[in-house]
Amino acid sequence: MIYLLEDDSGIRNFVIYALNNSGFEAEGFELPSAFYRAVEEKIPELVLLDIMLPEEDGLTVLKKLRNGALTSRIPVIMLSAKGTEYDKVVGLDSGADDYIAKPFGTMELISRIKAMLRRTAADRGASDELVLGGIKIYPEKHEVTADGERLILTHKEYDLLLMLISNKGKVFPGCIHHCRCACGKGLRDIVVSVAFVSFYGDEEAAGHNLPGVTAD
Repeated sequence: MIYLLEDDSGIRNFVIYALNNSGFEAEGFELPSAFYRAVEEKIPELVLLDIMLPEEDGLTVLKKLRNGALTSRIPVIMLSAKGTEYDKVVGLDSGADDYIAKPFGTMELISRIKAMLRRTAADRGASDELVLGGIKIYPEKHEVTADGERLILTHKEYDLLLMLISNKGKVFPGCIHHCRCACGKGLRDIVVSVAFVSFYGDEEAAGHNLPGVTAD
């Protein structure tokens, strides 16, 4: 799935039409707020992002994507009428993976999207997973298992668990209390286990017989 955030309905409809005709599943959004709601429901493979938008500009949207645990690795291509060298440098330095100035050709856009998806697929590799004891997260599938059993998580629970495992050793002490408050009862013990390991280490956590945690 490719998401396009573009307030110009003519450009938005044209690009979505071109993507669909090229075999891509794509959805367009006029407002950042609608785009954020869609991202919460489904993480896209790639984002096409305009800079001059209502509500907030594209660079702000880009910064939020890069700061999100679930969205930091989404490839982003900026599409903007601001086509000076300085504008391109600002966009790329802000975290964009590519920058295309308007007006652009459809063939070039499709080719750049295909090239970007090839690169990101190669970077991810075949076995992209995060492991901590008996807990495994598969970011590309958005799946989590604990001791081999698949867990069904809410978006908030998954986001929190991914953040904790991705930042092992960097969690502040209050995170354990935060986990107890933020997670549903079914996941609470697992996430508290991860928080415990993140702060205290594998061996001490294993000694407390926490779910999903074993000493290596």
